[in-house]
Formats: sequence, C-alpha cells, structure tokens
Amino acid sequence: MGIPTSMLASLDDPRWDDRIHESMADAHDLAGPDAGVPLLVMEGDGPRRAFLGPVFSPAPTGLAALSAWDGLVTLIAAPGFFELKRHRDTEP
Repeated sequence: MGIPTSMLASLDDPRWDDRIHESMADAHDLAGPDAGVPLLVMEGDGPRRAFLGPVFSPAPTGLAALSAWDGLVTLIAAPGFFELKRHRDTEP
C-alpha cells in the first residue's frame, strides 16, 4: 500500500485503540445496527450520515475513482437515499 515501514509499529500501539473504538461506535450509531463495514461517514450541508461501503473489486483508480467518488457524494446528498446493493460477480 506504499505505507512507510516506520509506521508499522503503530499497528500494535494500544494508544490508538480507544480512538478507533470511539470512531467505529460513532459510525455504527449513525448507520444503524444492521450496517457492516466498511462504513463511510459523510458531513455536508445536511446531517452527518453513515453508509456501508463503497465496496469495489477491483478498486477504481485515477479518473474512474474520482468519478465514482463524485457519484457517491451526489447519491449521499439526496435526502431519501439510504441503500444501493447488488450481488457480487467477482471475489474481493
């Protein structure tokens, strides 16, 4: 993933545990009890909202990634939007 090896020690650093648990609890409170992970929390003109996903396989890159992000932001901004899902036709 291109992460500097100097950051690997942070993986097991317990100083981050409480913050990670708080962040996940906040996301689950926003998304509801039936949401899994990954969770995306969005803030904008309206209330903070959380959604499962996005899930891609393979993940888009470059302009395709930017286009997907723009589309996601547009969907999430719609007040009545809450879910978009289909079956998997490829492995993660």
